[in-house]
Amino acid sequence: MVVRTLILAGADVNKAVIKGVTPLLNGAVAGHEAVVRALIDAGADINKARDDGATPLVLAAQKGHEAVVRGLIQAGADVNKATDIVVTPLLLAAQNGHEAALRALIEAGVDIIKTTDDDGTPLYRAARDGHEAVVRVLIEAGADINKTTDNGNTSLDISARNGDEAVVQALIAAGADVNKAGAEGWTPLYIAAYLGHEAVVRALIAVGADVNTARDDGMTLLCDIAQEGHEVVVLALIEAGADINKSVDIDMTPLYFAAIYGHDAVVRALIELGADINKTDDDSRTPLYIASFQGHDAVVRALIEAGADVNKARDDGVTPLSASMTKKRTKKKGKKSSRKVNVAREGHAAIVQMLRDAGAV
Repeated sequence: MVVRTLILAGADVNKAVIKGVTPLLNGAVAGHEAVVRALIDAGADINKARDDGATPLVLAAQKGHEAVVRGLIQAGADVNKATDIVVTPLLLAAQNGHEAALRALIEAGVDIIKTTDDDGTPLYRAARDGHEAVVRVLIEAGADINKTTDNGNTSLDISARNGDEAVVQALIAAGADVNKAGAEGWTPLYIAAYLGHEAVVRALIAVGADVNTARDDGMTLLCDIAQEGHEVVVLALIEAGADINKSVDIDMTPLYFAAIYGHDAVVRALIELGADINKTDDDSRTPLYIASFQGHDAVVRALIEAGADVNKARDDGVTPLSASMTKKRTKKKGKKSSRKVNVAREGHAAIVQMLRDAGAV
């Protein structure tokens, strides 16, 4: 081997080049077990780091070179020595899904809950990047499953965000708190539901996640999901007991949110399950009124078919028919203001006709 020949000829095994890279660091990152062994036998400093604090063990763990990792550990490498940004060998092995290297570090007594400078643990990184096998190994080794990052997110939060059902199930089975709220009151269920991850939503509901949870600003889960238009998630939440008529602070219900954003499938689902079709917001507007104003034909049709009061007016007397005939023009350059035109050709003609056919006056 050339390396051994050079060592016998007196080469400095600890000589560093640019950025503090030593022969041992190069051998470790490349996964050359025999080279690493030769350098260690010749007295290479096993914990000598690059300028950024990365040791040979850090680099070998990052690349998943199990044999090199075990060799370095056997020779006395510091398994908890971190880089300048507090990245440990374990965290890199976990983040990159290197199960064998991870097991070697755990067997050597590594600190499994040591965090980065943002309080991210190896478990959080493994969950974030979808490494189920690594997640299970860390849980088995005693990782704190409810530990949060600086921004309040848990491992369950991030796996719910990613829609990773396998990791979510692993964390649930280990006892993760399914109702632990993070920043602004978002729970794992809220996160998964908002992003439309039905399988994760059902998994969380099955173990007792609160389907009537609300964010810190008062927005309820069902209202938010109706607004996003996730029909299957809306159905799952209602089946699990979500309050179909529970409104936010301004009296807007899930049906109202679905109507204002034109989600006709969600509107029909909510109607079928018993939503109050004539309930008004704090400005006395019904779902039919707001859908008519926004020009959502399919929503208006669904509400009319369900028996919505086509003549129910706001407190100021404006009806859904009047709202449907109003179109706010964009202000043009040189004009002092926009103006409203109450004629069907400038409004939503199809909706105007539907409302009139249904008896609107």
